[in-house]
Amino acid sequence: MGIQLIGKSKNIQALRKFVHKAAQVDANCLLTGETGVGKGITAELIHQKSNRKSFRFIDFNCNNLNDHLVESELFGFIKGSFTGAIENKPGLIEEADKGTFFLDEIADTDINIQAKLLNVLENKKVRRIGSVESKKIDVRFICATNKNIKNLIKKAEFRKDLYYRIKILYFHIDPLRKRPEDIPLLANYFLKYMCMQNEKNYYFNQKAIEKLENYSFPGNIRELENILQRACIFAESEKITEKIIDLSDDIESNTKSDDLELILSTLDKFNGNKTKTAEELGISRQWLHKILNRQKLLQ
Repeated sequence: MGIQLIGKSKNIQALRKFVHKAAQVDANCLLTGETGVGKGITAELIHQKSNRKSFRFIDFNCNNLNDHLVESELFGFIKGSFTGAIENKPGLIEEADKGTFFLDEIADTDINIQAKLLNVLENKKVRRIGSVESKKIDVRFICATNKNIKNLIKKAEFRKDLYYRIKILYFHIDPLRKRPEDIPLLANYFLKYMCMQNEKNYYFNQKAIEKLENYSFPGNIRELENILQRACIFAESEKITEKIIDLSDDIESNTKSDDLELILSTLDKFNGNKTKTAEELGISRQWLHKILNRQKLLQ
């Protein structure tokens, strides 16, 4: 269905204009917003509309990775530079030459890695770990974070000079709870995609849409998509009603909750106690009942 920015809120209308402007120039961008609001899609859309679209779009997420891994992935290394470096390997920044490099969760990088990134941005050269030579590159950087970088600068956890280098263009994407008018449009977009995937003609009743509109979506667009995927899996007909849209658990943080083998082993662990099983799996007792009922395992 292609990459699109779905919504009619003022924030999304402004984002469309930002993408159009950002694609026409070659300046570095900083995108901010909570997890799941669509920063990655926005970055890729900018690339696809830019003069760099014929070259690579490479993305890398710095979240929850150790500093050495981040450094070796970003900058590459030469053979023998550290234990396990059995051959020369270019970094992702080098591989993005002439294209766009999307660095997600840049605020999670170590201060020393930030210094190396600043050097790349200022000199347009990259040096692999263990090498004495630098390679000239032509890369457009789009960075993103879900953190307040200004607060990190105050705590000396993020370099101010790097902040100004990456923030030539800037946009903050609002969370879904601040733009509820976008929820029906997004829901219908995802449902249309699931119709194509499953060769079905799914549709919502009005109460289903109202239920979605009244939910806060802490996981934002990503959570909405997961909730609808789950609803389609367990729908007994093509009609998606409010009764099968379950909002009581965090599907985003526990994607294995519908794994039947996991459910059965957890039930066995707690001697069939459904309340303790649901707590262990991180889902609601009602949702556990639905799964067991669908699998005809309720006793």
